[in-house]
Amino acid sequence: MHGEVVLGPTAIPAFGRENYGILSGIDREGPSIALSDAILFLRNPKFRQVALTEPRKYRGAAFFRDAARLMNTLSPSDIEPSEKVGIRAQLVDWRTKDLVMDFSVVAQGDAIHILNPISPAFTSSMDIAETVVREHFEQRGTDRRKGPA
Repeated sequence: MHGEVVLGPTAIPAFGRENYGILSGIDREGPSIALSDAILFLRNPKFRQVALTEPRKYRGAAFFRDAARLMNTLSPSDIEPSEKVGIRAQLVDWRTKDLVMDFSVVAQGDAIHILNPISPAFTSSMDIAETVVREHFEQRGTDRRKGPA
């Protein structure tokens, strides 16, 4: 819209809720998260692949090489560092030790939980909201906007 392209982020395991850098933000949860990640690393080939390949993107040349595949034209001088970073939690099915690659909607009483949303735009999607209402409210015989069906 403004002629800018934002590249990133990479998908790497984080060792804390506020772990925005390689080591900064690791807190008392760090050892527990590291243990969970070690279990996934050993038992889940997809997680192991991400854990081994994504951290290389901290090197500028590797990041540029992957980014250049997405752009018609890109030169290393086009890339500027950004202070914008974020952490997105990744849902894990601990029974199978698999990463859940889609969102999940869980109804508990009157509450609806949308787990593993992939972006803020996803969670504000009217299509997703209509689907959740249709599948989790109207199917129970109640459309909360209209009262009992």
